[in-house]
Amino acid sequence: MMKQTIFQIISNKNIAKDVYEMVLEGDTSAITAPGQFVNIQVNKSKNTFLRRPISVNFVDYDKQLLWLLVKDAGEGTHAICNAEEGEELNLLLPLGRGFSLPNDKNDSLLLIGGGVGTAPMLYWGKILKDNGYTPRFLLGGRKDTDILELEAFRQVGEVFISTEDASAGEKGFVTMHSVLKGKIDKIYCC
Repeated sequence: MMKQTIFQIISNKNIAKDVYEMVLEGDTSAITAPGQFVNIQVNKSKNTFLRRPISVNFVDYDKQLLWLLVKDAGEGTHAICNAEEGEELNLLLPLGRGFSLPNDKNDSLLLIGGGVGTAPMLYWGKILKDNGYTPRFLLGGRKDTDILELEAFRQVGEVFISTEDASAGEKGFVTMHSVLKGKIDKIYCC
């Protein structure tokens, strides 16, 4: 059931150009599946009337912590990215159905994302791994600095990279990567 909940900002770090990793503390119990997202009310922007949808990056239910990756892409997200530690955010959650576990643990799974689109893939990959699946990741970006949370992804599964300028991994878009020529039973993307 969707609800409005107040979360407190524990940290808000700039982790790449115009990308912030926010760690929030609050009631995470409503989030039931990787792939869901939250809508954040923007308080410090006179011209932003609608909430901003942000994918859930990770959840620690024991500590009641929620991770979000936010790209500073406009007035609303700029206000969110500039929120400070200790501030409160009004979240509408959970939104979206999220992912469901595949039937066959032997399926070849590939999780694909680029930029902040990788956000739900980290949490989904961890859930898959914890349930006996073998997730693999294909991460993309314009350049190497656009590949987010690389070490965290490597702790969960095998990682393939594609960058438009060939500064990391294969040159080109994720849709052109050679891993796509191999056996893949299921693709999850954002």
